[in-house]
Amino acid sequence: MANNESLVVLLGFTKRAKDSAFKVGYSYDITISRLGASSGGAHEFSLSYAWFTGDPRKPPKNVRLIPCPDI
Repeated sequence: MANNESLVVLLGFTKRAKDSAFKVGYSYDITISRLGASSGGAHEFSLSYAWFTGDPRKPPKNVRLIPCPDI
């Protein structure tokens, strides 16, 4: 999917433990179309914590996972 209207900068950090993972992310969307002069871009922060109760390579049944970028 092509996106010719914005540029995204993504930074993040992942701290893994034996049975869990904590992620912190930051992104900034820069609008490069004509709308950019009035939009000013967007700051986004994300926090994620996951704990593993089984084999982390196999997703649980009947759960739809949304893939996130690996940071």
